[in-house]
Formats: sequence, C-alpha cells, structure tokens
Amino acid sequence: MGGVPAGCPRFGTNQSFDSAIAVVTIHHADAGKVNQGTGFELQQIDGVCHILLQPVGDKSFFKFGRSRSKEQKSTNLDVHLPGPQVAIKQFVLASDCFANCWRVESKTESITTVNEVPIQAVTHRTKRSKTRNPHAVYLDQSEANEIDINTLHLTIWLIKSPREAVGEDFPAYPLDGTVQTVGNRRDMWALTRYIPQYGVRPASRNSVRVVERFTGVIYTAKVFRGLGARERRDEEFRILGKKAISESIVCYLHTTQLTHMPAIITSTHEGFVSYNKCHNEILSKHPGIRFALATGMLRRLFSAMSFLHHNNIIHANVSGNSILLRMKEDTLDDVLIVDYGAAWKAPADDGTPHDNLIADGRGIMELVDRCCDIWTFRNGPPLSAKSDLDMVARTRSAARAYENVRRVAAHFFQNQGGDPASREGKKWNRLLTRKEHDLGSAQDDQIHNASLRVICHMTRAKLDTIVTGWITHRGTSEEERPRMILSLGHRYLDDLANSLYHGRWDLLPRDICAKLQSMEGDCKDPWRKFAAVREIQIDVRRIMFNDAPQLCIEAKSLLKFLALCVECYPSWAQNIRRTFSEHMSDESFYSVQQIQGLLHVLRSYGQLPSNMKHTLQDIADAGGEHTIVFHESRPVYYHVPSRMFNLSQLQHFADPDVLRNMIIEDKIKCEKFAEVRGEAGIQGCYVPISLVHTFATAFEIDLQDAPLLDGQNPALDPADFSHVSKGRIVLARKGLVGYASVTRSANQFFHYAKDPADFEDASTFLPTYFGNMKVLRLSPNGRFDHPLLSHWSKFRPADD
Repeated sequence: MGGVPAGCPRFGTNQSFDSAIAVVTIHHADAGKVNQGTGFELQQIDGVCHILLQPVGDKSFFKFGRSRSKEQKSTNLDVHLPGPQVAIKQFVLASDCFANCWRVESKTESITTVNEVPIQAVTHRTKRSKTRNPHAVYLDQSEANEIDINTLHLTIWLIKSPREAVGEDFPAYPLDGTVQTVGNRRDMWALTRYIPQYGVRPASRNSVRVVERFTGVIYTAKVFRGLGARERRDEEFRILGKKAISESIVCYLHTTQLTHMPAIITSTHEGFVSYNKCHNEILSKHPGIRFALATGMLRRLFSAMSFLHHNNIIHANVSGNSILLRMKEDTLDDVLIVDYGAAWKAPADDGTPHDNLIADGRGIMELVDRCCDIWTFRNGPPLSAKSDLDMVARTRSAARAYENVRRVAAHFFQNQGGDPASREGKKWNRLLTRKEHDLGSAQDDQIHNASLRVICHMTRAKLDTIVTGWITHRGTSEEERPRMILSLGHRYLDDLANSLYHGRWDLLPRDICAKLQSMEGDCKDPWRKFAAVREIQIDVRRIMFNDAPQLCIEAKSLLKFLALCVECYPSWAQNIRRTFSEHMSDESFYSVQQIQGLLHVLRSYGQLPSNMKHTLQDIADAGGEHTIVFHESRPVYYHVPSRMFNLSQLQHFADPDVLRNMIIEDKIKCEKFAEVRGEAGIQGCYVPISLVHTFATAFEIDLQDAPLLDGQNPALDPADFSHVSKGRIVLARKGLVGYASVTRSANQFFHYAKDPADFEDASTFLPTYFGNMKVLRLSPNGRFDHPLLSHWSKFRPADD
C-alpha cells in the first residue's frame, strides 16, 4: 500500500525483509540483548537495535513490554523494551483490517507518546481525570512513526498493511469513543487528525482516502492546489457545508490541512468509481442491466440536483467525472455528485438563473442516455409521421409529372421553335416551374418525415429481434440473462430523451422530481423485505429396505425438504427438479446411499447453498438413527405505500400439511387481497400487513424484522395499490414508476392515466415496460386467461 517508507533501514535477506510486517528500531544499547530470544531477525549498530517483525501464523497484533530477568521473562511479549521506566505490558501494535491501518494501543496508565500524541489505557483512575488522553492512535504507513516512553525512544517503520499481512477477516477491537473523540481538543496533536493514504486509488480527481487517526473512521479529503487554494476551499465549504443534505450529495464535514495543502474532509467515497472510468464496462453489459442502472441514476441525480438548486447552488460541471457510482455486482448501490470546483451560489435577490438550472439538468440526462442509450434502442417515427412508402410514392409521382412536363416543354421550345414570350410559351414555363416546385416540395417533405424521430413504444417483434441479437452476440441462452426491459420506468421518463435529442431541453430538475412525486409518492424504497424462519426436522431411521436393514428417510420428508429448497433458492430450482426426476425413483423411503448419490449430482452443478449442502451431507454421513434439525429462512416482500405483504411467499414457505389443513378449515378470513403480477421476486397475492403475524402463527413460521404499523391512517399515496378493484390485476416490478394495472381480459393497460380512455394495449405496453418478462398467462387459444381469484391461495405465476 505504498511500499517501504523513506529512511527505513533494510537488513537481512531480501526474502525475509520482503515478508516482514515492520521494522522496529529501539534506540537503546541493551535492546539487542533483551530481544535475543524473540525469534525475530535483529541488527545491532551503534547502540541501536533494528528488529524485523515477521508474521506469526494468523496473529493480528504484537505485544511490547518491559524486559525482565530470565527467571521472570514472559513469553507473551513479542518485543522486549529495556529499562525500568517501561511497563510490563506497555502497548500493542494491532491491525485494523477495515481501515487497513495499524494502530498502537496503550496497555498501561503510564504515558506512551506516539507521533506526539499521549496515549494511556482506560482505567478507573484515568476515568476520574479531568483531562483524559486517547487510548490508541493509528500509524502512518508512508513515514516513520516515533514512539517515546519516558526517555526510551522507538521508531516503527510499517512495510505491510493489515490486509497484506493478515487478510481481511480480523475485526479490530472497538475503542472507547469518550477518549478517542478529540475534535474539541485544542492541543496541537489533536489538530492533526487525518492520515492520507495516497496509495489507494482515488474515486475522483483531487480526492484522497484518509483515516481519522484516533477513531480509524474512513473519510475522503478533497485537496486544493495552486494559487488561491485556501480561498477556493473556504468558498466551496461556505456553499456546501450544510448539515442537512441529499443522500446523493457528498457531505462536507470541515476544513483542514493535509500535508500542508488546504483540504475539506467529506463523507467517504469508499467503493465509488467515476462514471467515466466504468463507462466502457457498462456498455458491455446486458441492455436490461444498463437500463436498470440508468433508472437508478436518473431518480437519485435529479433529486440531488433539485436539492442543490433549492439551496440556490449551481453545480455547473455535471459530467462523467463528477458523478461517482458504487456497484454491487450489476446493481447500482449508490451514486454521488462530486467535483464542486465550478459550483456557485446564486444570490437570493437576483432572480432564478433558469439557464444554469436547465444546464445542470441537461447534463444529468445526457449521462443517463450515455448509460442506457435509450435513443438507439427506442427511436422511431411518431404517430403523426406518414409511411415512408407513401412519401417515396409521392416523390416518385412528382418526379414523373415534372419529367413529363419538361419533355413536352423541351419539344415545344427546341423542336417546334416555340417563343417563350408567346402566350403558349409562358403557359409551359409556368407549368414547368410549378411541377419543379412540387418535386422539390415532395423531396423536402420526404426528408423531413424521415427525420421525425421520437422515443417509441417497443413491440414484441422489435424486442425479439434485440433479444436474438444479444444472444447471438454473446452466445448465451435467454434464461441465463437478465430481462430485456428497455424503459426508465414510465413514458414520461422515457420521453425526456426527445427533448435532449431535438435540442429543446428546457426542463428543471425540480419539475422532473415533482412529476415523479405525483406518480410514485415520497417513498424512495417501496419494495422491502422481512425474513420468515422455519424449523425443519428430518428423521433418519433404520428400516428394512430392499430386503436388508438400512438407514433411510421418508420420501415425504425428502420431498418437503427439496420443495423448500426450490422456494428458498430459485436459481437452483431447475437443477433440483431435473436431478430428482432423473436419479430418484418413486418410492416410500430413500436410503442414505441414494441421498449420497443425489448430493454428488447436485454438487456437479456448482456451489450448493450452505443449509441445503449441510442437511444433505448430514443425511449422507448418518452412522445411525438420529433426527436432523435445522432452520431455513427466506425473504418476504412487502409494499410500503400499500401497507400490504406478499402472502403467497409466506404460503409457499409453509409446511404443505399445515397449509392444507389451514385452507380446509378456513382458519383465517381474508377477502381483501391484491393480485400482483410482474417481477418474479415480488409477484403474488398481497394482503394487509396487519395480518402478517396472524398468518405466520397459523403457518407455524417465525418472523424477523417484520414491519410494524404506526397506528395511523396512511396519507393518500399515488403508489398505493391496495384500493385497486379485484376486476383488475396490479402490474409491478422494481424500477417501474409506482404500479400499473390491467383488466382481466388484458385489453386495457393503465399507468397513471388521468383520462379513463387513455389506456394502452398488450402489444406495446408489456414489451415496453416489462420486456421479455412473463407477466400474464396465455390460454391454449392464445388469449390471456386470468379469471378472478376465488381465494388468496390460488395465485399461480404466469410461467407455472
């Protein structure tokens, strides 16, 4: 993480030095003698002892303390310090793998000064002191770290970071926040609080990862260089140093100096990368992934920019370098607006600088389009445009008429010697001019008609062409790829590209946010989850099987277990079904040997889910009769604006016998439910959250983090689908603005249409907003077949 610090003494073999964690230099003539038995390589020169601190197994700390006589010498110390002024246990050099920094922790009440910082252990006596010192301090790997214990002086040169030395699996011991928080201290050592880590790749220009040297918390520092750096820093902090900020705006905490350069400490950019740095990677991804990324960027960036504009702040530099993304696999985890070097604050009494606000919004939309390329995928002729064939026919007809008149006029003037000034000659000239004008007009109209391009709805044929092209290009099957959904979630958002491409962008970020709020309310994360937990028992018994006593389990128990695995691990459903049908015959019991074979085949498909693997392994390894008990969990979705949860997911997780008895006995009356179709992970029958514990108890299922009602009637929310009549089906997916609905005949689709007559049909609505997702079930005659559900337990997915 930056190599060997300057001035570090190098000794020993190259191999031993390169594998070392640190060089500890003790400035005392007896240091070499007292450390002879430590096992570390030493070098004694002119009263100074250098110790090469090597890794010891998976040890993540090293103890320093007073050297004692041979009879009393403790084997627990790693480095022995000479002299009576040292405590038996003076301090520990410990790793913090999260911050990726080493720190010195005091183990005594006596003062240890580390890089001019006095530290001491937290005890009952030190707690009573009026001025308490920190317990620990983090070290800088890029330079020498000086330590003083009374008159004894040490230097620690760090060669490897904690992650390089011991890995990332060793959490640091929590420090006492009452002594480690030094922001209000006026001591000189407390004013230098941040350790820059220049070896870590910055997320943006002029940013540096820093570690707060008393708490180990990671921040980002924006460094200002050149003429007027301090003034530019102070002005930027004056504009953006606010307590309440938007979630996608960097939080400006305070100003400081960093290696003699003016800087602002901000919330961390850890894990973020500028859009420009990942643009080429984004372009290589599946179009459905790109549109999902663009949808998340659009909402968060316009919201953040609206916040800045509300505070009269103009960013003035929206670009691929000023937008940072943090990804989790192919999903957008977070987005930040940074790089406020060109930002300025508009005076409140000078009126609204509309052109600047518009420019900030246009910069965001240009970045959204770069991400998903919606214009390339979706542009086409508007409804007002005429057919290209009709326009070509009109041009050809005009061309023929012009040619006929030109030929006759030429014959009159050239062959017959007609006089252009004569009455007949003037008539032919007028006619020729008119036909020439008609031809030019037809040609111009054809060109203009061809240039009339707007964002159009998808059709099934066009979508299938794109899907086939992607599969051919990538050599993968449709099932292995994300869904091909080429929309930003609503016609209004998709149509924003029209203004961009036709050079007519005049929209303010606040207007776009207001439109979104009117369609999906204030809840930015409407689809949330809680966990359902079940206890499972499988009995292994010795019975007569194939004319011999064998350890077996009931087929019913195995089938219940595998059905549960199909429900909990959807990506394994196909492999589980295929393996069982091909390798397990229809029997009442299955032997341990058969389970071993089943496990062997399933492992050939890849890494099995932990619970599934361990349970099958316990059965396969059974040496005698016993009962296997384990707990399985699965997520259950609920919709915040509607205050309803997915009962179908809870129902499928229940024991089949328990579910059957509950339905037969009609234990819970529930007539109010919404049929939600669309994305596989969230579709199902949704019922009021107030019934969640009632159903869980009836299903014999435990809940974790179940949503709580606030006891108040919810405000009217445009994203609330609880009021949709049973004559309609709710259509939903993550990324879709609010929800849509469709009549059960599937001939009228509504998506926030104020006019009841403003509906769409399946031929364009489904391909546009749900892509190649299987949403509605087709009957054998090719029509949609979705009669009203008679009971909440009757829900079946379209692809079931």
